[in-house]
Amino acid sequence: MRRIFELILLNMRLAVQDFTNLLLLFVMPIAMMIVLALAIGEQQTTLAIDVVNRDGDDAPMADQFIAQLRDVSDETETVIVCVYGADDNPDDCELGDDLDNADDARTRLEEGNAAAAVIIPAGFSEALQRGEPVTITYQAEQGLNASTVTRNTVDTAIGRVAGAVQIAEAGVSTAIEQFGAYDNGQDQAAREEAQASLLERARAALADPPVRVELESTGEDLNRLGANQSVPGIATMFVLLTALNGASTLVQERERGTLQRLYVLPVPKFHVVFGKLGGIYAFSVMQFVIFIVVGVLMDVSWGGNYLAIAVIVLTFALAANALGFVLATMVRTYEQAGGIALLLGLTLAPIGGAWWPMEIMPEFMQTIGHISPIAWAMDAFSELLYYDGGLVDILPMAGVLVGMAIGLTVIAVLRFGYE
Repeated sequence: MRRIFELILLNMRLAVQDFTNLLLLFVMPIAMMIVLALAIGEQQTTLAIDVVNRDGDDAPMADQFIAQLRDVSDETETVIVCVYGADDNPDDCELGDDLDNADDARTRLEEGNAAAAVIIPAGFSEALQRGEPVTITYQAEQGLNASTVTRNTVDTAIGRVAGAVQIAEAGVSTAIEQFGAYDNGQDQAAREEAQASLLERARAALADPPVRVELESTGEDLNRLGANQSVPGIATMFVLLTALNGASTLVQERERGTLQRLYVLPVPKFHVVFGKLGGIYAFSVMQFVIFIVVGVLMDVSWGGNYLAIAVIVLTFALAANALGFVLATMVRTYEQAGGIALLLGLTLAPIGGAWWPMEIMPEFMQTIGHISPIAWAMDAFSELLYYDGGLVDILPMAGVLVGMAIGLTVIAVLRFGYE
């Protein structure tokens, strides 16, 4: 056993002395982590909804709709409502004074200064008070997240206003059905007066509902963007590439006869092989630890459970090196090993969630992606990063990685040729 550790230390020293190796396996991935974190980082920008009110000054339903828009935007904390001609717009709104400036709203939308534009048509209030359908124009930018948030805000405000109108209309219709219509001369006027009264009461009731939903945080941090995604993702990818490329060096030494010359040492042959593999494994673990430290400097919240982090690092590196060992038994030349290692690494990384969160992938691709050891490592990191998990929570993923390592090592040992 002492001989194996001596060979591990020897191979570690040789790897560290290679400047090109250090550049490719440490500097490059750290640079990629930073670039990717900036590229997919969570942007804390406020989404502006521009509102053009063509319904005039004496328009209670338009005013009610705008008020509901502002209430909903206050609840989301990510949306501001900018009304042309209004004096009480947020400071971030930079609008003209024209109440009917639809062209300016479209220009702001095209230039990215607004996330959405809502145009309230003339006659909006009058139509709603009569119970007639009316159409609001809604335009939004193409960004998926922004358009979803702004559309939900507008839909919620519409739902609240429409709910009050429907309640009033239903109340008047029910009264007429039960007690008969008004006299012909005053039917429409009385209906509108009753509907207006019910509408006001319905709006007041909706503004102060008898049942409220109280939001409580689950303690989960679901920001799967920025460094929280890039650091563990790039770390697992490069550790896997290190392990797979280690297989290439094993094949190269076998080609050159270096491995065979080491067999003359007074130790069993498998000590030599496992000393080589142990050196690759130790280097992979060291590489991963450095990436973890870089993550701390980039404000990645690893969760503070360092034992759980250590288990993930050790088991993932074990599975990655076992995969590299299998690769070394399936190729004949160094060139083949290098090409297949790169192809395999750059395939298992994206499908395993190293480049982007697996949640954005179709369900069948998430299932397929778990053939990659990276997927299990990313699942384990997700438990720590987003769900405040601990050692017990990541043990199933660690168990799968250990199972992968054992299975792949058995296959590699059965296939490996010492000569």
